[in-house]
Amino acid sequence: MSKVTCCAVEMAEAEQTLSFYQKAMQSADNTVACKKISLDDKEKSLMQFAQEMEIQLVLKMGQIEVPLRGCPSDYANAVLVMCEELLRVNDCIVETGKRKLAAMHKSMHLQKVLSQYEWQHVCAKMTMEDLQRDLKDIQEFKV
Repeated sequence: MSKVTCCAVEMAEAEQTLSFYQKAMQSADNTVACKKISLDDKEKSLMQFAQEMEIQLVLKMGQIEVPLRGCPSDYANAVLVMCEELLRVNDCIVETGKRKLAAMHKSMHLQKVLSQYEWQHVCAKMTMEDLQRDLKDIQEFKV
């Protein structure tokens, strides 16, 4: 074979190898793009979940402020709420508690009244039975 033919064969092999690697690289790029889109979707979903998550925060009595030490990390896990809003919620809780106590007192009073009426009914029934026995004795008594 001539030198030109050998070079042409080598060139064809190189082009074929280049084509193979370009296709492999394109395939890898497509895979990376798909994974990136999937990752972005999962990140958005996680962010939405974190924003819509309901939590219950329990603090010690009177602890409505974040202790400050002078660094931004003081606020890393804090949710800032206006003090007026907390006081308004506390007032609502206190008012609801007062209404609940009033309802409980009313229920207790009604239970006492009901017990008293039941006792009076039992007493009246026993008195009626005694009077009926006395009446029966009087009717059976011959003069």
